[in-house]
Amino acid sequence: MSNLARMIIGLGLCAISLLIHAKPTSGTCTDYFKPPLLQEDGQISTTLAVRVLRHDAPVYSGENDDTVKENLAFGDSLEPLKLSQQGAQQRIQVMKPDATQPSGWMDSRDLLCAFSPLVNDKGIERKLFIKTPPSTETNPQSVTAYPSPSDSLCNPKQGIICKQLSRFELFFIFADDPEAKRYLLVDEFDITGYKPLIGWVDYDKGIHWNTVLGLRPQENITAYPTPPTGQVVTADEEQPQIEIQGGKIWYDRSRIAERIPLLDIDPTTGYYHVAAAGIGMPGFETLDTQVLETMKQVDVFFLLDGTTSMGPYIQSATNAAKKIVNTLRNNTNFTETSFRFGFRIYRDVFADALRTDCHGGICEGMPLAATTCHLDTTATYDNWVKFDDQMSQVTETTADQDDYPEQLFAGLERALQDMASCKDRTKLLFVIGDHGNAQLQLPPKLLQQLQQFRKLIIFFIQTPANTNPVKNPQQYQQAYHDFQNQALTIIKLLIPAKFKGQKINRRDYLLSLDQTQLVDKVLDLVKFYSESAIVNEVAQQIRGGDSLENIINKWLAKGDMPVLYWQLLDKSACQQLGKQCQNTVDHRVIDAYIPTNAKVAEEVRLTAIQLDEWRAILRRLSDVKIRPVEDQRLEFIRILRQEIQDILGKPPVYTDEEQTLMELMKRKMGLPMRNQSPLLQYSLKEIEEIPRCELRRLITWVSSMHQVLNNIRSAPTLKVSFTLKPYPPEQCPLATTKGKAIPELVFDPPQKLGETEEYRYDRSFRGQVIYWLPTEFLP
Repeated sequence: MSNLARMIIGLGLCAISLLIHAKPTSGTCTDYFKPPLLQEDGQISTTLAVRVLRHDAPVYSGENDDTVKENLAFGDSLEPLKLSQQGAQQRIQVMKPDATQPSGWMDSRDLLCAFSPLVNDKGIERKLFIKTPPSTETNPQSVTAYPSPSDSLCNPKQGIICKQLSRFELFFIFADDPEAKRYLLVDEFDITGYKPLIGWVDYDKGIHWNTVLGLRPQENITAYPTPPTGQVVTADEEQPQIEIQGGKIWYDRSRIAERIPLLDIDPTTGYYHVAAAGIGMPGFETLDTQVLETMKQVDVFFLLDGTTSMGPYIQSATNAAKKIVNTLRNNTNFTETSFRFGFRIYRDVFADALRTDCHGGICEGMPLAATTCHLDTTATYDNWVKFDDQMSQVTETTADQDDYPEQLFAGLERALQDMASCKDRTKLLFVIGDHGNAQLQLPPKLLQQLQQFRKLIIFFIQTPANTNPVKNPQQYQQAYHDFQNQALTIIKLLIPAKFKGQKINRRDYLLSLDQTQLVDKVLDLVKFYSESAIVNEVAQQIRGGDSLENIINKWLAKGDMPVLYWQLLDKSACQQLGKQCQNTVDHRVIDAYIPTNAKVAEEVRLTAIQLDEWRAILRRLSDVKIRPVEDQRLEFIRILRQEIQDILGKPPVYTDEEQTLMELMKRKMGLPMRNQSPLLQYSLKEIEEIPRCELRRLITWVSSMHQVLNNIRSAPTLKVSFTLKPYPPEQCPLATTKGKAIPELVFDPPQKLGETEEYRYDRSFRGQVIYWLPTEFLP
């Protein structure tokens, strides 16, 4: 298949195929797996995970056994292992990503095998905007996305969480259930990275966007809910107008993510049919959920008592960090979580005389560096290797002069100093020891340090009391109880007693564990406060328009996460989310109409890969100019015929084809094409017969358009501007009428699109790099 065919058929699709065979039209795994992914014995060979399509989906004991082993939640990720075909019924053996044994068998119709959106008959990805009903300030309306295609239950206490959609956001269709008349929506183009699913939405709740075209207002414009008739109406009959801001703001990717989606052009009324936010411009502005991303960045720090009998606990802390790395790194719910590890050892002042690295009883450690705020997978592993190496060198210190109380407060002060870098990250501090500080009151410096952290959780883990005889039992017991009292004092300073009416049990943050319990407990606690999948779910619901308060209340009702987690999320994100912290965003999404004589630019939506494929096609066509003159025409026609044939398939396209290239391309509906294209106005037969000077003119045009796209790709912050000038008649007197219409493209000096680097042609959108280009930039 040629480059042009791949590019055009892939417009709006992922240009790199995730699997080597076609997706099922419904999106389920029924009839999905075929050779070579499906082996002769039924084994499935793929590294991609499938997803559960409905809440409470059953997992059966066997391929022919209807005994239900367990039920899984909507959106759960699973590894497909084996396919069983019993008549029309297909079951797939599945395994959870962090398991070593299969979970059981599931019906193929309960599993999602679409990793990118379904496509329509035009070869364009299926996408829509939610069509929200009218609402008032006191009664905001939204559209419900359900966790099942066939029922409408929503009960967070039973784990059935529905999502409310009201923001002007683009959603992709990943599955279609004609019986239930619902679509499965996702707000990401590619879900191979375990992105959350939105849910199932009724057919009639969406506005379909079946093109890749959009409008960019060049000045302030007005849109209407219905096409105005032109008749005189009374003030009461006047329909509301939607004022949309124009100008270069549409190039500012920090403010606007998309163009106004063009649904259709109605030549009879003279209006563009578009999707729009009924309250105007705010619907097209971006929503920054980056503040939530910091909840995926987690520091795990250990403050360890390094005195007598603590050796096994020092080893357990090392093992806990190792288990966090090895277990959570392979768990799909934590794939986007960035961990950093560090430690500090505290003893008592007697240790200063025994060790050169102890000062005031504070000894060896590994602080968290200020240069590693944003770690990738490799950097996380390197950090762990360094942690493991340095912890392996720590040994407990024994001395007869140990008087039981330790330098707990000084150790905390130093640990908080060690953890202070990258303040936006979540800080989990595990204090492991047995005895408290000799000074009972918290020092002012420590109090001040505790208040400087935005998301700090301290877990105090006290080792079991020594059952062997000690020199001074009373002093020992006092120091042991001081640890508990001092720990609770600090916990009460950091953790509120309640959040949104729900009690936070502060004693959950003071634990008594032996070395055998410590590893698994630390792992469980870290899991609660670091799951990237939860953050993605919250961000997704906020992008849909729901308020942070509503989202948190649903999760609190579900009750499977610590209340403190939601208190920290609220504390860190509420202020930056503004009104959406407390209030649902109601964009009143509608389809609207814009006059075709309005000053707008028609633009086409391309991915970076598609743009590069256009450049490659135009380069091939323009490079024929370096061939011998007698070969240029034959090579130009050969390349065009090959590209068009691959796009259209059958019937074959011949070189004596009399239909214009534009007419041929219209066989493939939905392809973005330039009006009055100098290239597509010809038939292959005409190109074969035009004078040589006209062919040169056509090749020059293609070369100029190649340069346009090169300029955009290499310098996306610079405006591409050019003037189209007619050629002098004497340059090619024998040119056909079409040849005389081909203009010369003269580039203007480049200028910046805006005041900052945020004004540009490209932008990141849901895991893709997208370019919005005027249709006149197409050849």
